[in-house]
Amino acid sequence: MSRTSRVERTTKESSVLVELNLDGTGEISVDTGVPFFDHMLSQLGKHSGFNLTVKTTGDVDVDSHHTVEDTSLAFGQALREALGDKAGIRRFGDAMVPLDEVLVQAAVDLSGRPYLVHRQPEIVELIGTFDTTLGKHIWESIVAEARIALHVRVLEGRNAHHVFEAQFKAVARALRLAGPAGSPGALVPPAVLTEPGCGRLTRELKSTAPRRLGSDGIDIRDLVRRSGLGCNPEGESCLYFPAVEHRTLVPCRKWTQHRRWRC
Repeated sequence: MSRTSRVERTTKESSVLVELNLDGTGEISVDTGVPFFDHMLSQLGKHSGFNLTVKTTGDVDVDSHHTVEDTSLAFGQALREALGDKAGIRRFGDAMVPLDEVLVQAAVDLSGRPYLVHRQPEIVELIGTFDTTLGKHIWESIVAEARIALHVRVLEGRNAHHVFEAQFKAVARALRLAGPAGSPGALVPPAVLTEPGCGRLTRELKSTAPRRLGSDGIDIRDLVRRSGLGCNPEGESCLYFPAVEHRTLVPCRKWTQHRRWRC
């Protein structure tokens, strides 16, 4: 099932295009005409592991409000449409993210019911030319269209830039953890990709694979069961798994005589 969406939203004040792929690798292209907002959306895409493209043309010569609002609404709609029937998702996710003196907690429920709880200390009204009073409204707009329940609390923090950025990172990580059962780190379903020529499934590797691998806690046997494990003629495993932290694909070689995977 392809979990992608494309949303176009046009109003008198702005024209927005959002393309979203939940099964992405963190490829980001964002241009809203509001540089600080671009930076925040890029963090949201990067730390969630989504592929995210945003192109907005708005009346920023007047004010950034319409551009930020309409882009946030379009992103929320894109998230809802990409989730589709939500088959197999974990539904709940939470994260606590530090950024120097800032600590932010975020929790999400992909419930279909929009609700926002947002707690943030008072900060300066401008970051460069960006109006920080739009902060809560960004989340309100996303929640309304995505139809999710979202809690965001800034537990500690002074610097306005850090306060904003940590929120976007925390929400991204929470969304990442609200994914399918069996996937410890992302909305992306676990997948085993095989190199060309790999296709032989071996009982030995299925039975001797360690239950969990490394700090990522990826269940190798579950991945094998779900997707199959291909081996090349030399007997080396062609198993690849998504590294939770960096969204990269890591090759694992065969189960050695020392009873360890070589990755």
